[in-house]
Amino acid sequence: AVIAGAFVGSLSHRVGLRSVLLVSSTLLAPALVLYGVAPTVPGSMAALFFGGAVYLSMFITDTSITQTRAPENLRGRLLALNNMILGLLYPVG
Repeated sequence: AVIAGAFVGSLSHRVGLRSVLLVSSTLLAPALVLYGVAPTVPGSMAALFFGGAVYLSMFITDTSITQTRAPENLRGRLLALNNMILGLLYPVG
């Protein structure tokens, strides 16, 4: 998580938060498919590492966009709503 945070921070300064979010959102589904079809344990571990890095970059970028673009008086409420929606959707899959 720390490595992904440092990487996403420097990457978003170069290409922008929106671009990082779009690319990471696009790469998440193939990463999960790679994990699902990996025939060996090392292959599944590599796919999980890639999927985790993509998911963390998506989560970090989403939180950064919410914090920077939300009005100051609504920022806490929007972040709480974002976390609540994610928390409710995790069990769904």
